Amino acid sequence: MKIAIISDTHDNLDNLKKFLKWVKEHKPKIIIHCGDVTSSETLKELLKNFNERLYLVLGNAEIDIESFKNLQNEYPNLVIFEKIGELTLGKLKLAFLHFPSTARKTAYTNKYHFIFYGHTHKPWAEKINETYLINPGNLKGEPYQPTFCVLDLEKKKFELVLLNRV
Repeated sequence: MKIAIISDTHDNLDNLKKFLKWVKEHKPKIIIHCGDVTSSETLKELLKNFNERLYLVLGNAEIDIESFKNLQNEYPNLVIFEKIGELTLGKLKLAFLHFPSTARKTAYTNKYHFIFYGHTHKPWAEKINETYLINPGNLKGEPYQPTFCVLDLEKKKFELVLLNRV
């Protein structure tokens, strides 16, 4: 099973639509968003075009958190976490959050196989002990090119994907 990890959309609907085109073709079973969707309209666009499970951790640029939480009533596939999300998928333990300093501290706990974070917009991957610490980059496309991450759960491998090449 493959999952997609995105971050820092910041209401860039053009890039979100490019990503959703990739989603339609590759059919990930889960999308994790590491925060900074920004508006509920952008979140709704994502939800209207993805019927599988969507996990979201809140970032620092969300405009109306209450409207995000209200979308959970309309879209039962949406799960929102305030600071840190945790998932166990098969034998893999994942965490996702927005801020890099918290992600790094969490990596040193050795509780997770993969930790995803956002905020810096910079795609990044490193290994701390046995934990992969990964920033999927951003869908906004500023100041770095828009990127996202794909995690293959069976192979336990990840790939950073340039949005402009899909």
